[in-house]
Amino acid sequence: MTKYTNIAVVLLLISCNLDSYKMNWKVIKTNGTGNTTDSTGIDDVLKKLYFINEKVGFFGGDNSDLVFLKIMDWRKTERIKEAILFKTSDGGSVWKKQIPFDKGEVLCMQYIDSTLFALTQSYYGENSDSVRSHIYTSIDNGDNWILSSTTDFNLREIKFWTKNNGIATSDESQYYNSKEAIYETKDGGKTWIELKNLPAKVSGSYELSKNGIVYYLPQLTGNYIGFNLITGETTTYQIPSNINPFSLYLDNRDNLYLITEDENEGMLIYLKGKENYLAIKFPTKGLSVIKANIFESSISVFAEEQDKFSQKIRFFRSEDLGKFWNEENLPISYKASPIAFFGKDKVWAWSLEGQLQVRE
Repeated sequence: MTKYTNIAVVLLLISCNLDSYKMNWKVIKTNGTGNTTDSTGIDDVLKKLYFINEKVGFFGGDNSDLVFLKIMDWRKTERIKEAILFKTSDGGSVWKKQIPFDKGEVLCMQYIDSTLFALTQSYYGENSDSVRSHIYTSIDNGDNWILSSTTDFNLREIKFWTKNNGIATSDESQYYNSKEAIYETKDGGKTWIELKNLPAKVSGSYELSKNGIVYYLPQLTGNYIGFNLITGETTTYQIPSNINPFSLYLDNRDNLYLITEDENEGMLIYLKGKENYLAIKFPTKGLSVIKANIFESSISVFAEEQDKFSQKIRFFRSEDLGKFWNEENLPISYKASPIAFFGKDKVWAWSLEGQLQVRE
C-alpha cells in the first residue's frame, strides 16, 4: 500500500466519521425565544425543557433573575416573578410565548392520555416565606390551560399514570413550613390527599409505574418499597449489602434501576432482575453526570468535565444497556441545559440564546 493509498484511507475514515457526526447532532437557530440571557450569556428564563412528541415541546421557567437585576430585592422578586412558557410545534425552530400561568415558576410538566399537566409554584408573604402550588391541565397540546387546583403546601414534582390518577411529592423545608410527603389524586389533580399509611418515611427518591405502584427509598437503608395505589398493598424489596443507592429510576418499560456512585468506579446503576441485579457502569469516572435517559436498551448520558479554568459537556451513548459505549461530539460543548429526551433517539439540549442542539 502506497503512502497515497494510506492518505486516501485516512480521508475516507474522516469523511465517514463526519457523516456519522452530522447524522447524530445539529444546531437549530431558534426563533421566538426572545432576549432571555443576562450580560454573561447565561440563560435565566428557560430552565425546563419538555417534549410530548418529536414536534411539540415546551420551555418553562421564570424571569426571577432578570427581575432581580432591576430591583435588587430577592424577597420582592420571588413575589412578583412570572412563570414563563414557550411552545414549539416544529421540533424546536419556532417558539411562541404563552401566558397561561400567573406569578411564580414552572417546575415540571407531564403528558399522558392526551392530557398535559403542569406544576407551577408561587410565593407570598412579607418575606416570600409562604408558598402555593398550582396544577394546570391542557387537552389541546398546551394551546389552552385550565387551573385544576391550588394547594397551600409545597409540591416539587407530579407524576401521573392515567389522566385522572397521579401523585405529587413535597419537600421538607423549615423555611416554607413543609414536610417530606407523597400526595395522591384520583380526579386529575383537582384534589390531593396525603398518603399517610406508607410503611416508612420517604427519603426523597421515588418513581411511579404505569400500573400505579409507587416505588421509593425509605430513610433507613437496606431496602426499597413498592406501594400499590389500587390495592394499598406494600412490598419491601431487600437490597444487597454491596449496593447503596441514593436514587432509583424506572425506564419506559417499568424496569427498575438503583443508582449509586462509587468513589473509585464513578456512577453505577443496577438493573433489578428476577433473582439478582445487573451492574451497569457509566463511562463517567471523574465527571459529573448532568442528566441520563434509558429507553429500552439504549442509554444516553450527559456529563460535565470541569477544571479550574474551563468546563466541557460530554455525551455518551450505549445501545446495549451499557456493555459498549460511544462518545458523540456535541456541536456546542460548553453548555447543555436544560435537556429533554423523547423516545429512543431524540434529544434536545439548550446551549446559548437562540441555539438548540438536537440529536436525531
